[in-house]
Amino acid sequence: MRPTIRLVTVIFYGLALAACGGGGGDDDGGASSASGSFADCFSASRTVNYRLDMPFGTVPASYGPGIFQNRAAVMWATYLPDGAAYKIYWAVTSNSVITLGSIDSDGTVIPSNPADNTMPFMRPGDYYDTGYYVDSDGEPVRPSRTTFVGFETLTLAGRKFTNVCHFRDQDLLDNGNLDPSDKPDDIWSAPEYGPIRHVTAGVTVEYEYAGER
Repeated sequence: MRPTIRLVTVIFYGLALAACGGGGGDDDGGASSASGSFADCFSASRTVNYRLDMPFGTVPASYGPGIFQNRAAVMWATYLPDGAAYKIYWAVTSNSVITLGSIDSDGTVIPSNPADNTMPFMRPGDYYDTGYYVDSDGEPVRPSRTTFVGFETLTLAGRKFTNVCHFRDQDLLDNGNLDPSDKPDDIWSAPEYGPIRHVTAGVTVEYEYAGER
């Protein structure tokens, strides 16, 4: 299985590896927000181009409506300094977010099986577990738990984002318990902007206003 949040984590992790450590930003600590819409955190009515701030500099990102294999979707794309692009496509239904697939940096189209890649809408504190799956390289990936921490307000690069969905992703042991040796990945996804912040192992990748249009 490769639900949306785990797939976003994989791409952010690729950016973090390129960063080679470090990180940080001028967020407001993730203050709680009284209300929000889970669906809004994965929806897009327009295309927004911005940049993600990393320890080595910034990289372009794009978020908005897209098409994946002739199906209407939401697309989130990131671009590494060498020009390689990573794209994820998902669809929002009345009660879930379905990962439709992705396009790897070499242009390989990787469709998903919707039956195995659906994330239900959640309330703060809810979580869901994923089982083992095989990645595009044929390597098995450990099961994980995605927790919806809640709606928060973030201020990044002088812009205030409200009703941001905060998720925490962590590997599971074979007995179903959280793996204490695995450092969790924290991801924040904002309405109309998509994934705007990721923190893992001391490395932070986050929204940077410069370049938005």
